[in-house]
Amino acid sequence: MFVLVGGNTNNETNTTNKFDLNIEYNYEHGVVSGSINGEYSENTLITLEAITNEGYVFEGYYIEETLVSENTKYEFNITKDIDIFVSFVKRNYSSKII
Repeated sequence: MFVLVGGNTNNETNTTNKFDLNIEYNYEHGVVSGSINGEYSENTLITLEAITNEGYVFEGYYIEETLVSENTKYEFNITKDIDIFVSFVKRNYSSKII
């Protein structure tokens, strides 16, 4: 009689969750550098940096209708599919009369 001892006792799978990142903005108003649209493994650090074109100012990063950051640099770990809208607005030039 033979007894088999050992074998693979690791019941865990080596699958990592993957999530989609979609970044939207108006290219005429500015650009976003750093991470790009695509699929990322769970907990990947995503770094975005907004750079305005002349005549525009950065307003913020939005997820759905919620403002999540007003800083030009935004970092987060991806944990779900996410759509981010980057808002740039036309600069308001006000003139003073002296």
